[in-house]
Amino acid sequence: MRLRMALLCGAMVVCASGSAFAQRTETFEAAGLRNWSGSRAFDATGRFDRCAMMAKPGPTTSLSLLMTRDRELSVVVNNSRWTLTPGAKETVRYAIDRGAPEKTEGTVTDLGLVIAIPRVPALQAGLQDGRSISVTVGKNTVSLPLAGSRKAVAALTACVDGALAAEAKAPAPVPVAAPAPAP
Repeated sequence: MRLRMALLCGAMVVCASGSAFAQRTETFEAAGLRNWSGSRAFDATGRFDRCAMMAKPGPTTSLSLLMTRDRELSVVVNNSRWTLTPGAKETVRYAIDRGAPEKTEGTVTDLGLVIAIPRVPALQAGLQDGRSISVTVGKNTVSLPLAGSRKAVAALTACVDGALAAEAKAPAPVPVAAPAPAP
């Protein structure tokens, strides 16, 4: 189960970032987090791109938290019963703990709906301290538990810190030249 979640999480990172075949991913363990699995993704040049933590609270739903190298935080929600078109932009309403809904635009990827969380302290704190998040797209609504999200965000931060520190110590990757075209 953990391996399957880790693979799904890796796939989520790749698809959410938009370059499905150009990246490699690595899984990581986050101490003290049951039901969450983590992965970090690198772009085609080997440069660190983002970290993700994924929970699968039900048979048809998953919740992922993503943090980019610039520390931008996103939520990825998937419900296999939704019929959303990958690549589409959707109007989304989300609320934490039945609070006032936030209206934003989300991007549909192969594995879910990506929602950028603005750097508003109340929203960031709510995501970490809340009990649930409800997401509505059109007439479809899903409510997902946020249990463990504070530790998941801490694990994301540690993942980003570690990846950026490793990248700063490593020599820059040498691009491989494409072979010359045949005459």
